[in-house]
Amino acid sequence: MITYDSKSNIGFDLDVNIYPNDYFNEYSPQEIKTILIKAFRKYLKKYKYSKIENSTRVITIKVNDTKNTRIIHSIDFAIVNDYEDEEGYQRQEYIRFNKKHNSYTWEEQDDGFYMLDEKIEWIKDEDLWQELREMYLKRKKSNNDINKKSRSLFAESVNNICNEYGYFG
Repeated sequence: MITYDSKSNIGFDLDVNIYPNDYFNEYSPQEIKTILIKAFRKYLKKYKYSKIENSTRVITIKVNDTKNTRIIHSIDFAIVNDYEDEEGYQRQEYIRFNKKHNSYTWEEQDDGFYMLDEKIEWIKDEDLWQELREMYLKRKKSNNDINKKSRSLFAESVNNICNEYGYFG
């Protein structure tokens, strides 16, 4: 979901999952994130992006309008890996940056992140997309937790809509 709020100082926001190629097992989570950050840094100025933010779950880049103190747009990149667990369930892990210990690990996604694609399709089929957009934007506007990124707010909104309207996946 791409959002835009013309009344705030934040332009549109994009969330992107990056799936490392088949050779990702040869690299540590820190090496993978470092490689990507270096690659982004190489092109930041060319495409008018500000500095990179290395957050707990994502790498964020922004295009700022410094004259008007606005964010024109931002992109959050999560580095993820899909896999099947021992019981045959599809799972996803992401690279987590622990700032306190300056360490990187693969961490399991919270339960709320699972079946998002199926839940989103159900929401669309039930003609609840506008309700999802409104709930998500409301959560974004009222979010006071600087560590909670839009991708988490979106997953929470999807789950809330599904719970409210009776999704049983």
